[in-house]
Amino acid sequence: MIIGKDTTIAENVMITNIDHEYKEIGVHILKQPLIVKETKIGENCFIGFGAVIQAGTILGNHCIVGSNSVVRGLFPDYCVIVGSPARIVRRYNLTKKVWDRTNPDGTFIEN
Repeated sequence: MIIGKDTTIAENVMITNIDHEYKEIGVHILKQPLIVKETKIGENCFIGFGAVIQAGTILGNHCIVGSNSVVRGLFPDYCVIVGSPARIVRRYNLTKKVWDRTNPDGTFIEN
């Protein structure tokens, strides 16, 4: 697990790089193999109160994660991520130099 410099992590946040296998129906999940995945949080991020960063998540630089969000996946630099499951709601538009609303996939909403 990698956490970039100047990242702020609020209280009650859980960050993991481990999942449990669950494919064997007759075997309790805790008796199945662990799956270790790379989890990275970029520099200058803010992780809000109670957020869960799941195994294999990659957050770019300067990402803001809303309180109580459940985050899994790949998120680019300069985005605001909220919800459960988490989705991108804003990204910094480098061309216009403003934070713009986005579709859940991170593409900018045309105005």
